[in-house]
Amino acid sequence: MIDELTHAEHASQLGLLGAYLKAGDINSELIDPGPELPVTTLMISLAADDEGRERTLAVSIMPLGDDLESLQLVQFYVQMPFVVAKDDRAMIERATATVNGALAIGNFGVHSNQLFFRHVHAMPSDQTFEEASSVELVGILAFHQEHFGDYFEGLLNDDFPLSSLASVLAET
Repeated sequence: MIDELTHAEHASQLGLLGAYLKAGDINSELIDPGPELPVTTLMISLAADDEGRERTLAVSIMPLGDDLESLQLVQFYVQMPFVVAKDDRAMIERATATVNGALAIGNFGVHSNQLFFRHVHAMPSDQTFEEASSVELVGILAFHQEHFGDYFEGLLNDDFPLSSLASVLAET
């Protein structure tokens, strides 16, 4: 359980990030800890995909307690709006390993039957988000999850073969 002071600090920092994004016309909502999300989380609305499904980038400061004093880790997490069937898991894991090797930041993974995109950002604990770099970071992460998420879903739907991955990576 996170103490009230830590919760207030995280809410303040994430609220600041939300304000920066709002200035750039990006919608977000600060969510207090609860049964589904155990930590304060900034939910950032991303563009809907081609099928009209909303994607959301969840940002939270990882509760490390007293383990690290000079560093805080900020997690950016998107759950893709489709499932990975058991029979397709090995193919998707091969594809995500290849994509992850080409990404400068962030990575894809599969948990249970859910594909996700995640980036953990390290920043000094005595600093807060900086406006320009934070907005750019969210933009890069939004692009990566959309571009490659759509590719992974296309693989699952047999829209194109795994061999097309090289051309997808060349486009980025």
